[in-house]
Amino acid sequence: MTGSGQSLGRQYAEALAAEGAKVVIAEINNNAAIYDTLVMTPLEHLADDLLVDRAGRPAALVHYVASKGAVTAMTRSLAKELGAAGIRVTGVSPGMTFTEATKNLLPDPAMGEMFAEMQAIKEKMQPERVVPLVLFLCSPESDFIVGQNYVVDGGAVMP
Repeated sequence: MTGSGQSLGRQYAEALAAEGAKVVIAEINNNAAIYDTLVMTPLEHLADDLLVDRAGRPAALVHYVASKGAVTAMTRSLAKELGAAGIRVTGVSPGMTFTEATKNLLPDPAMGEMFAEMQAIKEKMQPERVVPLVLFLCSPESDFIVGQNYVVDGGAVMP
């Protein structure tokens, strides 16, 4: 799982490991690579279980938006390419999720309130709102869900 050395990604990894998944963590933070395992598995067997890739943090808004769009396109493309092999690919796009990492991005508490006000549900989103979806999508109960991108943002982005 890329981008899972800290914050929301780490919570995804820990929740999946708690459910018995074999999780390898890969994180690049401040140009330092961090590798960790919650449950060790040989790399050649990763495709037998699950591979989760998370878009990186933004240096500027345009980079952030482009990375999110690329993840959605990559999800659809990989779902088509890998579906015949029985590998399901789905995407999760969380909105502004309040974690330790967000404290560095939003040093002014008023900024967090601003994000909450843009949502239909007027509260700061916590990781606990996203983790259950990730667990469901990685479970056998979602075995026919493929190529979709799920937005979990309290109604901030609605058509």
